[in-house]
Parts: sequence; C-alpha cells; structure tokens
Amino acid sequence: MNNTFIVLLLFALQAPIFAGKDVGNDVIRVEALSQRVRSVDQMKGASNFVRYEVLSEVANEIKSLAPEFHKDVINDLERGKALHGSQLTLLHKMVGLFIELDYKLLRMAEASKEAVFKVLPLLDRYENFSVAYLPFYKEKKFRRLVNAEDRSYEIERKEFKRQLRLLVKKKELKRVHGLFMNFKAKVKRGDITRSQPLVSETLDHHGALLIWDKNYWRKWRRRVVGQTVADFGSRLGRNIVHHASGAFGNGMGAIRWRKGYMWKNKKVTEEIRKQLKPLDIITEKVGYTPTDFFIPGHFGHNAIWLGTKEQIQELGLWEHPVIKPWQKKIEAGYSILETIRAGTGFKTLEEFMNVDEFGLLRFKKDTLDVQSQREKVIKIYEIAFAQVGKTYDFNFDVETTDKLVCSELLYQSFGDVNWPTEPYIGRTTISPDNVVSLALFDNPPIELVYYALQNKKGEVIYKDIDDLASDIGFVKKGDVYKRLYKVCKDEEVKRPGSRGRETINRRTCETRFEDLVYTPHAPLPDLDLSL
Repeated sequence: MNNTFIVLLLFALQAPIFAGKDVGNDVIRVEALSQRVRSVDQMKGASNFVRYEVLSEVANEIKSLAPEFHKDVINDLERGKALHGSQLTLLHKMVGLFIELDYKLLRMAEASKEAVFKVLPLLDRYENFSVAYLPFYKEKKFRRLVNAEDRSYEIERKEFKRQLRLLVKKKELKRVHGLFMNFKAKVKRGDITRSQPLVSETLDHHGALLIWDKNYWRKWRRRVVGQTVADFGSRLGRNIVHHASGAFGNGMGAIRWRKGYMWKNKKVTEEIRKQLKPLDIITEKVGYTPTDFFIPGHFGHNAIWLGTKEQIQELGLWEHPVIKPWQKKIEAGYSILETIRAGTGFKTLEEFMNVDEFGLLRFKKDTLDVQSQREKVIKIYEIAFAQVGKTYDFNFDVETTDKLVCSELLYQSFGDVNWPTEPYIGRTTISPDNVVSLALFDNPPIELVYYALQNKKGEVIYKDIDDLASDIGFVKKGDVYKRLYKVCKDEEVKRPGSRGRETINRRTCETRFEDLVYTPHAPLPDLDLSL
C-alpha cells in the first residue's frame, strides 16, 4: 500500500459517517465505529502508527460516550426501570465494539517489534477498562447484561469477564509493568528519544499510573472472584425457571385440538394482504391450545410484517446489504418475522392465518414514516434480522437479548418506542396485550388498522378500537381509554360480639382507573464521529 493510499484511507476513516441533517442515531454510529476497528485488518502495508491512530480515535470515542451512557443505564436499573430496546441494542453493540477493540490492541502489542507499540496499546487497555466499564461493574444486573451472550453482535457468554480477568491477574500486571519499565529504561539510556512519535504519550500515559496501583487491582481481583460466586446463585435461579417453564410450555404447546377458524379463509387472507405495509405489527388469538389460556391477557402472539419484494422495492431498499441475505426468503412469500417456541424465524401469511382473531397495527407517520425515514427503517430491519435464529426466552425477561419471546422481538426491533411493560418475579416482561395496548394511549405512536375474528359458524366479525379496548380489559371514559387496576389494603377492625379475639384483619379492595399517556424515551447520548 503506497503512502498516498494510506492518507486517503485515513481521510475517509476520519470523515463523518453520515452527512446531511439527520446524522443517524447512536446504534448506527457505534456500528460505524466497529467498521473503523475492522478496517485496521484491511490496511495491508500500513505502519503500526497509522493502525494505532485509528484504534486510539475509536477508544477516545468510547471513553467519551460510555461513562454517560452507562451512568444512565445504572440509574434506570437502580430505579427498577426496564431498559428499552435501543438502550439494550446500544449496550450490546458497545460491548461487542469494546471487546473487538481490546483484542486489536492486545494483538498489536503482541505482534509489534517496535518498542513503543509493545507497551502503548497495553496501557490503553487498562485505561479503556477503567474509564468505560469498571466504575459500573459492581452493579449485579449491569454485569449480567454485559456478560450475556448475544449472537446478533458476535458476543460469547462471559467474553467480557474473560478479558477483565486477564487484566486483573497479577501475572499480567507484572508483565505489562515490566514492559513499561524496560521502555522507560531505553528512553533514559537514549536508545529511544522523547521526540519520536508517541514516546511522550507512553511515558505520561494514565495507564502507567494504573498498573502501579497494586491495591486498586487487588480490590478488583477480589471483586471479580466474589461477584462470580454471588452471580452464580442468580444465574442458577434463572436457569431453573427457564427449564421448568420450557418443559411446561413445550408440553402444553404440543396439544392442539383443532385449526384456527380463519385457517384457509382465502377471502380474509387476501383482504388482510392488501392492508399490510412494511414494518406493520400483526397480532392474533387462538383458542385451540392450552398455552393460549396460560398467556396473560387476550392476545397470544405478535409478529412483524417485513413486506413483500415489491413493497421493499418501493422503499428503495431491496438491494440494500441489510435486505440482500433475506431476499430469497421474502421472494418465496416469507414476509413475517416472528418468535415462537422453536425460535425466531420466518412465516408466510397463509401459515400465520391458523388463528381465530387477527389484528393489524401500524406506526403513525410522526413516529415512523417508512417512506421518508430511510436510516431509521434500515436500522429496524437490521436489528430485526439480527434476531433470526435466537431461541425462546422461557424466562420472559425483556432485558435478556440472547433469547426472545414474540413481544420481545418487537421490543428489540422497535427499540425507540416506549413499550408498556410489567414486573414479574423479579424481571420485566412484555406481553402481546402490552404491545397492542399502546394504541389506546393518549398520543399513541401506533394505531389500529384492521381487527377481525371468525367464529366457529364461519362468520367474520369486524371489530374497532373500542372492541380492542374491551377485549384487553380497558374502559372508555369520554374520548379516552383507561386501564383498570385494583388497589387493596389490609386493616384491623373490631370484631362484633364477645369473642376471644377482639379484632380481625380485613382486606378491602377498590378498582381505579389509570390514565394512559404515551411519553417517548429520553434521547440517548450523542456520539461525535467528526474526528
């Protein structure tokens, strides 16, 4: 590679990734940083200095973004607030980026014959960890999230912890300290001069101060060992719930005593097909399997309509790299993406219509305009397709992204939406009814487009938004919908008559109405890519 090409490559890498008014969101930007890190492998013939500059700039971006973002994540976790889809996506993409960057720095130090690059990348590793992650790692749920497996972002289970363990080992600290002292001695002898590139930066590096602090790393070694023991109990409990729930769900799900009433109703199927548009939300109810009776609420399943070939062509996205791997599937009619007990995959509309009721919801244009918000639409497709192949989440936890249920597929894919969720046995869940209920909020981001059922007599009954509210237990007050909830309290009251015990405990309950106002998420912190 000649010098001119290297200069041009660096210029391209340093330019803003997105031009124009809408630069894109943080998830896309982190992916852009990942591309920069991966570009180092393509820089054949480039000097270590050129490669290091790219990695250093990415590291500085991470150190700028991560503390603010992770602080917000910790605040939400401590308040018991579920992380929303965009937070989870950004969290995992950042972990993937961080691990990839860390490997590159380690490999550079191991392969380099230049004294400065045997030391400087290793010092960077210590500083990167200490700024971006260590201040937040004491939070148990945060540890679980950053150590979770997620095939979407090529993250192995406990991969982050393995990197951290390597850093805090006495042997590794001693090795890096020895390399630094050897480098310092060479400078003192005059073998290396301070005027050479990056020499002063190495000698004055904050990472050099960190590796001197034995007490700091001794504390972290104890924490990592102690946290491993403490986290085991939590993981064991989750595994028990997952396997018990899985055995029950798979057993009950295998029992079916009839087909859905809409099955093979060509008229209704074609009627629905004409209504569907890319990234619509579809929902259904069946009454022929026991699992439907155990899923809380009215609806039993949600899915995403990806669009037909013609519809995606109209968006100008058919040849986009995000769509290309799935073109054959979509051309064959597999335009529905869903998560069922067998995992996340595709289905045709005809296969999906084995139902008794069918509902179709669409994002309002001020929330998602598929015709004009190109970058946003691409991001949704990218995240949705990244879920393909994931297994079923029998823990029903929206914050575990390595496994999904049907509603969690939407929670992840449409991560910018503030979906309604509910607490359940120490975790946060989202049900099909939660998804659909958003159409009933004041100022909702989605609206009901189509809703119908077919009864056993073969009659098709069309429903409206009021029917939807009634079906999922909401009531209409004037022009707004409200959710019913029960409030109970225990009180001690005097017992009538002459008895041994003068008072008894009595529980009284009252039904109240909850106002439903949709509030968007607070925006995530910005990444500045104009390096």
